[in-house]
Amino acid sequence: MVKTGLKTFVLLGMAMLCVVANAGKRAHKIWMAEVDYEFSYQGFTDVEPGEMPKTAVLLVSGNNTCRTTQTEFLTSSIIGNKTKNALINLAVTPEIKSATLCDSADIAAGQASLKFDIQGKGKYKKILGYPCHGYDIVIEDVAAGLKYTEEVWATDYIGGKDVNFYLYPEVKGVILYSKKTDGKEVTVMQAKAVSKRVAIESGTFWYPYGCEVNTCSGEQVFDEEELTEGETEGEGEETEE
Repeated sequence: MVKTGLKTFVLLGMAMLCVVANAGKRAHKIWMAEVDYEFSYQGFTDVEPGEMPKTAVLLVSGNNTCRTTQTEFLTSSIIGNKTKNALINLAVTPEIKSATLCDSADIAAGQASLKFDIQGKGKYKKILGYPCHGYDIVIEDVAAGLKYTEEVWATDYIGGKDVNFYLYPEVKGVILYSKKTDGKEVTVMQAKAVSKRVAIESGTFWYPYGCEVNTCSGEQVFDEEELTEGETEGEGEETEE
């Protein structure tokens, strides 16, 4: 009886140690982060190597994001500002700095000819220690008669769940891996590092001062809009899930 009770006690103790050890390895929610990516390509024949970005940096604060890529000729950023429900394409060359500002109506109009089929894989895997849910996406451009597929893995442990509001609202969280297949052309984007940020400049999620700004309809914006509060939502927060 004593031996049985002691054995049970030891087993329970070992189980508790395993629980504590595993709890220490659980991912923590990060509201502000910097994610570094690498790109790889297959099947591209008429594109010069210098035209294709090799790396990208994503800054995320809550549901606001800024992804910047650089080639030999151009530095470009895609800014998703959920606070203002706007999308900004920013292009910088040695000669000019320009931005295209799109509101929710512009985004909807731009996707009017597109058909999206987004299916969850129903399983997850870890990338850089973060649990990621998988999605299979088929996008068809009806007007152009084109279709391509994309496999993505995203985690809602980084930033907000609606960071993809302007393209894939069904995909929750930051995408850490994507594989886009367009005929014989394949583009892979893979996250290589995630760094927690304690602060991100508020201007990161809007077009910079002195930039030539046009709307999606071609109308030029002359006045500089003031940044609203909330662009660095969730600053300093970190919770465990």
